[in-house]
Amino acid sequence: MIRLLSCYRGHLITAVQINSAVSTRELSKTFRKVDSSNIYAVAYDASSRTMLVRFHKGGVPSATYVYYDVPDKVYRAFFTKPSAGKHFWKEVRNNPRIQYQRLKQT
Repeated sequence: MIRLLSCYRGHLITAVQINSAVSTRELSKTFRKVDSSNIYAVAYDASSRTMLVRFHKGGVPSATYVYYDVPDKVYRAFFTKPSAGKHFWKEVRNNPRIQYQRLKQT
């Protein structure tokens, strides 16, 4: 079971439990590591424009978030930009059109 915590600008809004998160689980199998001090890996599904971002602390994977309506070029740039973290904050996190939720394994 996965619990989705809905956030807006870092504030918890709602918590929803999902019994069947097959698409999220399948997408998580496609994680690609990113050279970043903050982001561990990213995964992307072009058909739904959904991106998973797994962060890390001290090299250990930690929280995973799902981001919706992410353009393909934004995902691809994670592997070409000099700083994946700066790219993330500029193009994803600070973009009001991109909604996100934290994934929490229960």
